[in-house]
Amino acid sequence: MDSSQRLAVTMPSDSGGSTGPDRAAAEIDRYESVTAPDGAGPAAAFCNPFRGGSPEVLLLSRRSGNITQLMHLSPRDGGRRPWICQVVMDLPAMPAELVTTSYQGTVQAYWTGRHGRLWRSLLTPDGFSTPVALRWALDTQALQTTYFLPQNGGPAEPVLYGITPGRTHSGVRLWIRTLHGHTGHFDLPDLAPGNRLQLSMTGRTSWVIDTAQNGFLRRWDGHVDGSVNEAVTYAMAGVQAMFVFGTCDPVRLQFPQPMFVANDGLAYLWNPRMGPLPCTTARMRVAQAVAARGVGGDSVVYLSGLDGRLSVARQFSWEDLDPHWGGSRVITRDLGQRSYRLASIDHPVQPAAVFAVGLDDVTRFMPRASTRQKSPSVFWAPWDRAETPLSEVDFAGHGPSAAA
Repeated sequence: MDSSQRLAVTMPSDSGGSTGPDRAAAEIDRYESVTAPDGAGPAAAFCNPFRGGSPEVLLLSRRSGNITQLMHLSPRDGGRRPWICQVVMDLPAMPAELVTTSYQGTVQAYWTGRHGRLWRSLLTPDGFSTPVALRWALDTQALQTTYFLPQNGGPAEPVLYGITPGRTHSGVRLWIRTLHGHTGHFDLPDLAPGNRLQLSMTGRTSWVIDTAQNGFLRRWDGHVDGSVNEAVTYAMAGVQAMFVFGTCDPVRLQFPQPMFVANDGLAYLWNPRMGPLPCTTARMRVAQAVAARGVGGDSVVYLSGLDGRLSVARQFSWEDLDPHWGGSRVITRDLGQRSYRLASIDHPVQPAAVFAVGLDDVTRFMPRASTRQKSPSVFWAPWDRAETPLSEVDFAGHGPSAAA
């Protein structure tokens, strides 16, 4: 049974069950979440293989005048200032997107520049290399990454994807590029520009895309080398979906379950048997929601609340299609969330860490390692906090300026 067939099930609802949108619910009680804080530019976290897997961060910061700097911030041993910064590139404008990928010790950064041009830079022992522009993804308006986990236990394979304008006056065009050079382009004529998409790989070249539209969840499925099937609308019950921020993947089942923030401000996942379910015990109104993969491929969710809390929860087991979640652990209660953007390590075999990037400072949160555990538990271990103002980092090296 494919994913489209699984989704076309009758789900319980307040009116006794429905398989599609309730057209009468045209007016949605919209929840204004702070998903893109004013002033805080995009950021992307990664583990540096040249520094023993140290969690580090790339960020975009507005400096003097109209110049935006792409900055690589990393900790260092000793010295009066514990953080060091490499300016990778000066940019004439703030890019809309910034992501990193990691594969067998190779870390690459991608970002969108002026006119939707896509840029790439490779991490070396001396920092990030001189960026190069890529011609195969012009006019990219949205840029994200995900990972494919081979069933044979091979290394996780990064997948890059983005959105460009549609070839007609409506809709958008999705492109997907895999590690092995497969690139597919797909027209999504009924998807409005600006909708947040979440790609999940159900095979090395097969995929599903989830998004929220008009309070409902929708899914497309397709193949990198083929076409895309018509969208399926998820049956909802009691809540309206505002945006999708990740997926929860059952082990050995090619059926990612989308996670989303609803109009009540809480985080949910959509389960094919039970409909919308809370995906964390943190009952707080969400300012930002970030999904990552833990060691072994389990889902990890970071939530920041409008009250300043930052919490983490981990999905730790499955029973058929039903996920079991651990309790939610509060990492800090004083994040001051409206001025920060979250960036987490999302590689499935790298240690957990999340950065809170603000206008003038960066804070890294990591679970504390112990002598008993090689990989500390995101829930049971205490989380260490390392905060630094950008004015107090040492600058070591400056990359080129570019009309990006």
